Amino acid sequence: DLPQPRLMLTNGSSAPGAAIAAARKQSKSQNAFSHLGQTPNMFGGRLAPVYNLGVKPDNYKGEEKKKVAENYVPTHWIAEQSDRHQAKMAEMEMARLEHAKLLAKINKKKEEAKVIKVDAPPPPPPGSAK
Repeated sequence: DLPQPRLMLTNGSSAPGAAIAAARKQSKSQNAFSHLGQTPNMFGGRLAPVYNLGVKPDNYKGEEKKKVAENYVPTHWIAEQSDRHQAKMAEMEMARLEHAKLLAKINKKKEEAKVIKVDAPPPPPPGSAK
């Protein structure tokens, strides 16, 4: 029994390995997501493959949101508004400090005007001897 020669798949080409290359090429195009781009239409035709959902290509020249110049405020207006706000806050802080100072003065006067109640008889006047 002579060993039979191994069958070599040529796929119609004389190059050895052409069949393997063709099989690899065919299997490479079929991956887990290949069915998504080739969904049949409900009318029987095929839909175009959909890639990059929600992502625009770099050369996309569709409608871009244009910045409206009327919404912008000059920088010096913003600076003036900030200055006014800081002046208002400083004025409010000064008013708060003046109020605290006034309350402290009032409390001090109250402390000085307090009458000390004592149940004992008053001391004898100076110069009188017992």
